[in-house]
Amino acid sequence: MTSSMRVAVFLAAIPVLISTIDAQAAEMIGEFEVREHRFTGGEYKDEVFKYLVLPPPKIEPGKKYPLVVFLHGAGERGTDPARLLFHFPVQMAKPEWREKYPCYLVLPQCRPDRLWMKYPWGEKESKPLDEKPNEQMQSAIEIVESSLKTLPVDHDRVYLTG
Repeated sequence: MTSSMRVAVFLAAIPVLISTIDAQAAEMIGEFEVREHRFTGGEYKDEVFKYLVLPPPKIEPGKKYPLVVFLHGAGERGTDPARLLFHFPVQMAKPEWREKYPCYLVLPQCRPDRLWMKYPWGEKESKPLDEKPNEQMQSAIEIVESSLKTLPVDHDRVYLTG
């Protein structure tokens, strides 16, 4: 098979791969709770930011669970929380992982064409942090603060990953 034929086969397979991933995400979203956070700041006025919460498989009364916050990469930005269901969240949703690591997993979502921080990741020069996070990060922080108030989580076991 020539290299151009291999490229053609690969390109033809992309829609099938994407539809398979979309079907898996649609099936898996049932494990997650879709929640809404109203945010006002910068360009946003009482804007709804959807996010996902994956609770432990069994919640025992009086027990406190770790809170794991996942900040996604550029490919998961948007307004559809199903886009968040790749990589780490998919792994954590597997029954064996949920049993082994019972926790609350919280997944805020950054809007399309926005970043969690002010400067693009590709910047070669170091820049000082702003005194105040941008609106995307402010919304994520408010989601975490709300989760700390409303979910039975152990405030000494809050983890950030992404």
